[in-house]
Amino acid sequence: MNNIITPKRNVLTSEHIASLVFISCVGPPVQLFKPDHYVKSWIKTDKRSAEETRCPKRDEHDIDHSYKHLWAYLNL
Repeated sequence: MNNIITPKRNVLTSEHIASLVFISCVGPPVQLFKPDHYVKSWIKTDKRSAEETRCPKRDEHDIDHSYKHLWAYLNL
């Protein structure tokens, strides 16, 4: 279970964790998994691909993180 719940995956629900543990214990080896069908069906349902560049998370570079507006307000 420690291999499934990592710092990046710490918000999984108990249902998802149980599913991942089940797959890890009784599922086929990763080498036999053929994801093509699942990837194509995911993209056909208007989900974005991992290479999508037009999503809110990737537009963060336009945000001003310098706090210059705060310093101007405080007259510093």
